[in-house]
Amino acid sequence: MKRKRIFPLAALVLLFAILASSCGGGKTPAEQTTATEQTTATTVATTATSATTEATTAVSTVEPYTPPTDFGGYEFVLAGETMSVNYQCWFVGTPSNAVENQLLREYERLETELNISFVGKHVTYDEAVSNAMAGKSVGDVYYSRIQRILSLATQEYIIPLNTDLMRSAGLDVDDPEQVDYHATRLSKQLDGENVWSVAFSGRFFDNRWGYGLAFNKRLLETAGYPADTMYQLVRDGKWTWEKFEEICRSFAETDWNGNYILSYIGTFGARMFPDIATFTPIVSRGDDGKWRSNVDSPEFRSAAEFLDKILGPDIWQERNEYCAVVAIDRNGDEGIRSFNAGKVGMFIRNGQHFGYVYGRLPYSANDEIGFIPMPKASEDAEYVSVYELYGLCIEKANPDPQRSAYILSELSKILNDPSYEAINIRGLVCDEGSVEMIMEYVRPNSVLPIMYEVKTVTDDLFNNLQGYYADLDYAKSLDEIISTYHPQLQAALDELFEQ
Repeated sequence: MKRKRIFPLAALVLLFAILASSCGGGKTPAEQTTATEQTTATTVATTATSATTEATTAVSTVEPYTPPTDFGGYEFVLAGETMSVNYQCWFVGTPSNAVENQLLREYERLETELNISFVGKHVTYDEAVSNAMAGKSVGDVYYSRIQRILSLATQEYIIPLNTDLMRSAGLDVDDPEQVDYHATRLSKQLDGENVWSVAFSGRFFDNRWGYGLAFNKRLLETAGYPADTMYQLVRDGKWTWEKFEEICRSFAETDWNGNYILSYIGTFGARMFPDIATFTPIVSRGDDGKWRSNVDSPEFRSAAEFLDKILGPDIWQERNEYCAVVAIDRNGDEGIRSFNAGKVGMFIRNGQHFGYVYGRLPYSANDEIGFIPMPKASEDAEYVSVYELYGLCIEKANPDPQRSAYILSELSKILNDPSYEAINIRGLVCDEGSVEMIMEYVRPNSVLPIMYEVKTVTDDLFNNLQGYYADLDYAKSLDEIISTYHPQLQAALDELFEQ
């Protein structure tokens, strides 16, 4: 058996999707303790009509795949981009703990049973594209960010996985017993129908969760909002940005004995736009199948104006030794230190920030931490959690996709177990309320972030919004931002999708 394991199966998404309607992926030891189908502008996907047309042509008559009794030493190639070891499902080198040792034994058992060997192969996204253009396959499966997998789909380089062809080989991506359903269905955001990537979660690995708000239970209770009240607001659909602002302002009315308290720290990413995305996706796919920019929409304007109100220049100044509303986290480390020191009420975080990254929660020195989804735009809106995740796909150039799908389905018996979802989450958060929030309101409402192919435009849009909030000298007005970047983003989408 070849021990080079470099292919991770699952990872993470961020947060501009959050103001309209909220935590990531990784490896979790077992000892630690329905989906909203949204075609959103936080969608990283890219769609080409021709790819969609071919993909939606279901194979109605497919011969059942009959696997050989012996694969004759076949090398099953796991090709993918290298990631941090924290996110790797196919570990490199010698196992470092009992769980990895058990996983290794499971791999060896399957290798012996099928007479195959698993081989890891480092292949960058650009290399995968180059090979696909030449009609060559890089492996049995290819692992990458789902955003990039969807780009491969628009270029017709990969095949959809929710087809009779795949099911005939034993791979059913609609079966939550066989795949991580919430993570797998994200790739439907491309065209609303086809599943282009698959992810697993269970005893050995989990996909964590997308962005939401971690909150300091002690501070919020002192301000009149104990954890149970926060969880009930979410259940009742009343956890809105209006309520968020009300809670933040309550800090200004509380005697903190001279302590410097921030109500909230938010982190932002140009591809994610997590806050605005709760008001509206930055780009979305219409009923006519065409992608459009939503930067000119009333919802985008409302989101930007709200953020300006709570993130404006006066917010950087201390008010009676504490900040009345919110503060942007200009430096991630500073924000973490402030939150850990019990000086911040709420902090935008995702599942990757829990457990092995910062230590098992509570990771605040003396306080317990709760977790809730991002607020939504109104009571009748949906919760949204931006989720930047990795997945597996099968290339169109694969000489025997059914063989690859069959072996992948056998791997899923090792790697996927939905009964571990609550166990894995429970090993990372403090209370059952947070477990409920993640399982019922965060993971089922996951969306992908902005597509990579328009990142140049969205980076500029993001930078100008930041300047607008901070009232910097170079800053454009909101009208100028909208009139400048809406047509630029639309032109980029039209070129990308040839629409």
